Amino acid sequence: MRVVKIYFSPTGNTKKIVDAVASGMAGDGVNGVGVGIGDVKGREECIDYDVTLPQKRKEFAYSAMAGDIVIVGMPVYAGRIPNLLLPFVNGICTGSSLHNKMVKAVPIVTYGGRNYDDALIELADILDGNGFDIVAAGAFIAEHSFSNKICGSLPDNGSLSFAAKLGRIAIGEERVGIGDVNGVGVSIGVGDVKGMGKEGGKYVWLEEFRRNEIFVGKQNIKGRREEERVYYKPRFADGSPINMLKVKPKTKENCLKCGLCAKRCPMGSISATDPTIITGPCIKCNRCVRECKVGAKYFDDAGYLFHVWDLEMRVGNGYNPVK
Repeated sequence: MRVVKIYFSPTGNTKKIVDAVASGMAGDGVNGVGVGIGDVKGREECIDYDVTLPQKRKEFAYSAMAGDIVIVGMPVYAGRIPNLLLPFVNGICTGSSLHNKMVKAVPIVTYGGRNYDDALIELADILDGNGFDIVAAGAFIAEHSFSNKICGSLPDNGSLSFAAKLGRIAIGEERVGIGDVNGVGVSIGVGDVKGMGKEGGKYVWLEEFRRNEIFVGKQNIKGRREEERVYYKPRFADGSPINMLKVKPKTKENCLKCGLCAKRCPMGSISATDPTIITGPCIKCNRCVRECKVGAKYFDDAGYLFHVWDLEMRVGNGYNPVK
């Protein structure tokens, strides 16, 4: 049996959560130590697919085998799976084993503290529609790509411990129930979930730790029906909409033209010969801003800056829900 990790992670935080889930499957402890190629509790191997860069998505090829368990991790953008990643997610796997639900999947989303809205159910629906058996799923708070003032300490060890627990639940080695995660109390929801162990006479389907959520089975994942799903639209204080699609990074005069931003752009949208030129869509992951060695990349769009400020004020450390 193989554990397969597939993730898009411009900030590195989705990778941390996926690694922690895999570590729970491997029994590697509770602090989210990443799992590399090797044995995972009797499974033949753990395969790692980092598809953050365009070339990696082009080269990606995973053929499903019966008994595989696949962890798919995506960040949440505007309450949904990034729409530019949908073609990739829809074509994530081939293999006759999928036709009989013989490949298990654990969809994972990370979000910057506002809300994950319909992203997790959207990812689960796609995987389910492609023949995967959704055994568990999770939504986890991580530092927002816009600012380290928004959930800047997350995911922390408590979050990674909770993600590892999801891994154990997914392979049937732990049951969702009332307990502590690193000494912090968790809350649960109860419902009639067929085939799951009983807790207090009812079936447990949801466990929550500081707004990180674990779900057992696809049928219990929060979210709206496909025809009701919309993308979150940020607004100015007066209620007028902010056009985020037009927002693209700018470049200061101190740019070294080293080409690092072009090499690291998840969309391949920065010119390799002239980094001041944006040749394609920008998903505002801020990777170019964060990784520039001289701080030459920045955003100056008024709407974007207001939205960042608004999230900093409303979301903060991410422990409290916001509308």
